[in-house]
Amino acid sequence: MVLQLKTPEDLKDLYIGIAIVRYALNIAILVINGGILLAFLIQRWRHQRPKRRLHPAGCFVINLLIADTLVGAVLTNSLRYKIWPENAVALAKKHYACVLRFAVAFLAVCGSHNALLSVVIDRYVAVVHTMRYRDWMSRRTCVLMVTASWILPVTGMMYLLFFGHWKPGLPICSENTVIGDFSLYVWLPIQVALLLSILVIQFCVHFELRRYGKTKSFGSSVLHRSTHKSAKTMLISTLAFAFFYAPYDATALVFVFFPSALTKLLYDLSAIGTALTFLVNPCLYSIKTESVRRPVSELFSDIRGALSRLKTRGCFDQPATEGPTAENGSSRFDSNRNASIITLNTSLGVSGV
Repeated sequence: MVLQLKTPEDLKDLYIGIAIVRYALNIAILVINGGILLAFLIQRWRHQRPKRRLHPAGCFVINLLIADTLVGAVLTNSLRYKIWPENAVALAKKHYACVLRFAVAFLAVCGSHNALLSVVIDRYVAVVHTMRYRDWMSRRTCVLMVTASWILPVTGMMYLLFFGHWKPGLPICSENTVIGDFSLYVWLPIQVALLLSILVIQFCVHFELRRYGKTKSFGSSVLHRSTHKSAKTMLISTLAFAFFYAPYDATALVFVFFPSALTKLLYDLSAIGTALTFLVNPCLYSIKTESVRRPVSELFSDIRGALSRLKTRGCFDQPATEGPTAENGSSRFDSNRNASIITLNTSLGVSGV
């Protein structure tokens, strides 16, 4: 049925529907990743631990959370122009505003891939070169890797801002009219190279975990089960990452060389899967990294305890009302208190109560 639709106007409603789904996913990326990041920062400041050194693994995960939160914010704003195309037509008249839309998107997406590459490299060193981890992943190395992960995104953003292909009289501010050549010759090769690097390193970590799990020279069965579980989690994450990004890169390449309604539809559909990776990867690595998971779980535990205390205080601080309700409530409280005393004395071995 899709093949019979030849004009973009026939697919207009379907395009808008896909854009709305992507819009909702990017809002979820912004809220969830931003919430984890905010909870981590609040908990560190509450316990006055900003000067305490963060573990390198936690540093890389926080960098990934920042990048993917930026992805959620930027792509949420960018997808507005797909839901309401008239805004994209009006934006085409403004030079820097039109180019800035794609420049910031390149900054966020490329920064996210570089941040994920840093996390994967940290996992590789921790698993394959465990004895040298503290020497290699020092505080200075961590700062250099985080800084280097943003050099390429910032450079590409500046290039688009000052050397973008915007021309007066553009019909619409879209990928094809503004950054067509940049996407084909710069953005797509960089993205493919980064994704292949991430996949290769993740597979190396997976095979190393499997090899370690098969050895029985030392360690308990619990340790071996934990190792197998980590290897399985890494394999699922790697295959899911490849499964979602391989169609996206392929359809993007086909859409650039053979632009049509069908290829654009396939490109938009494959972009939904990439949004899931921006949502799953930060959450997965935040759960697996203790230096990030512990402050976040502590904050939620404190909030839950505060709510329970407020609930308890509200129950016992209510003024007693006149009538049978107050009497029933007081008698119920006295019976609960007597039952507690009887249970306590019985457990202590006291008789005659």
